[in-house]
This record gives sequence, structure tokens and C-alpha cells, in this order.
Amino acid sequence: VTELVAKEEIFLEGLIELLSKRERIQLLTDSGETIRILFPKRLLQHVSALHLDQHVKLRCSVTETENPLTGESSIFYELVEIVS
Repeated sequence: VTELVAKEEIFLEGLIELLSKRERIQLLTDSGETIRILFPKRLLQHVSALHLDQHVKLRCSVTETENPLTGESSIFYELVEIVS
């Protein structure tokens, strides 16, 4: 059982470290943090145009969930739009 703690949209900038057809991008942000971002299949064509080590700006939906029984929380990033 998990509960939604917060949901918001943010912009992330950085270098693409990993691209996967299985709907994943790994981004090394300008601040040095590595973030795994999921993307919907409908954006596969746009993501396919990206390449490794490319500097990008992405608009992402961030969802934080928490399990009240264990106190564990998870943060999920989902791609909404490739800005540049």
C-alpha cells in the first residue's frame, strides 16, 4: 500500500548517459546528480532522435510515493517533453 505524497513538474538539464528503447533515459544533471527518467511509448520517436553525451533540457513529472507501513518512499521521474 503506497500513498501519493507529492506530484509536480520540473525542468532538468544535463548530459544523456543512457538511452534505452525500454522507455528509460539516464541523465547526469548539471549539478552532478544521476537521474533515471521513464518515458511513455508515445515519445519514443522524439527520444530516438537523442544521442549519448547530448546536453538536453527536459520537462518531467516528478511523483513521490510513500509506504506508511514501512516508511519507505520512492521518487519517479517521467518525461513530459524534450525542451531542447
